[in-house]
Formats: sequence, structure tokens, C-alpha cells
Amino acid sequence: MSDEFPYFRPSLMGMGLFFTSPALIYAFRTRLRGLPLAALASTALVLVPILTYGATGFVQFGYRFSLDVLPFLAILVASGMRYRLDGFKISIIVLSILINLWGTLAFNKLDWVH
Repeated sequence: MSDEFPYFRPSLMGMGLFFTSPALIYAFRTRLRGLPLAALASTALVLVPILTYGATGFVQFGYRFSLDVLPFLAILVASGMRYRLDGFKISIIVLSILINLWGTLAFNKLDWVH
């Protein structure tokens, strides 16, 4: 938070994954069988070295090491959305895109980071 415009500024040290990509919340609604079960197992295996590593990296938007598990999380999100899009799901996806656009502009063009 900031007292000047823009009032919300991203931190150089990163932010929560679900704040930067709210559509990922649908991963918790998946039915665990077949491909989603394999994606969950793959996510767990990849997270072992990531979560035991002691550094967060440096300048980042979101969680730096989430890129390692995002392909598997995409499968879980699609399964959690039941492979169908409605107006609310589309709005959550668009919100995720806009938040990441805000982060990209804040870091690269507008010098809004703190």
C-alpha cells in the first residue's frame, strides 16, 4: 500500500501466487482421477526441491518458482473448471490477465514498485 497514486504497488520481493493469478483457485475444485491426479502428483514432486530451497530470488512478480509447476496447475485449473467456461470463470481469467498486465507495467514501464 502507498499514500500516493497508485495506491497498490507491487513489492520487489514478490507477492502471493493466488493474488497474482486468482484463477488458480479453481485447482482446489478438481476431481482427483486420471490426468488431474497425475498433475497433482507431478506438482507435489516438483514442489519438493522448490520448497526446501532457502532463497526467494530477487525481483519478481508473484512467486518466482511457480513457473516450474504452472503447467501442472493449468491441468488442475481446467479440471476444477470442469472443462467449461461461463461468464464468472471468464471474468476470473480476465482478472488474472489484468493483474499480470498491471505487474508487468509496474515493473517495466511505470516504476511503481517499492
